Amino acid sequence: MTNHKIKDYHKNRLAFEVIIKNYEMLCSLLIVLNKEYPKTFYPKKCRQWIDDFADNCKIANEWDKDGVYAYKMQRACENSGIDLNMVITFVERNCKEFNLQNRAILADNIKLALVQTATEYGVGGKRMKAIQNAMLETFIDNPREQVKALGIDDYIEECTVGQVDIRKFRVKDKVRTTLQEQKEALAGLEAFRRWSAENVKEGAVK
Repeated sequence: MTNHKIKDYHKNRLAFEVIIKNYEMLCSLLIVLNKEYPKTFYPKKCRQWIDDFADNCKIANEWDKDGVYAYKMQRACENSGIDLNMVITFVERNCKEFNLQNRAILADNIKLALVQTATEYGVGGKRMKAIQNAMLETFIDNPREQVKALGIDDYIEECTVGQVDIRKFRVKDKVRTTLQEQKEALAGLEAFRRWSAENVKEGAVK
């Protein structure tokens, strides 16, 4: 283990725990989609949904670099019938162990996943409301294990805290001007999405 890895171990461990929790919540959402609308979200489509999320992480990164992420995500959520209070409740229920900044990271990824579900899979307002209600009402035991039944490998099993380097979460190619952007940068939002985009790929599905 290198000196910087030793120095940053606790930060890297926390980042790794956030990554694991993010994947667990994505799996929970995917199980809800499959159970609520199996004709739309059948196993092959669920595998595609995971790949699409990786692609959309890259798009979100570009929005962030251009300084338009907050505006575009808010508009996308409004147009897709996404209840932001529901997202906050869902994340807080599942992530009590994390601080406010890390919960904000996880909430942004759930928003992105729901926007993707609405815009790329033809989910209208009525079905989106049903999905959000199911997310709050349904307890899913071991969601990572359940998605394996859909033919999706648990890529987290192949990952270790040693692969996470918190230094790479500090983005230097953009001058951030707003308080919200600074908070997101400190929380590692962009780099976290980039990590997801690099690791949730075709190699993660059968």
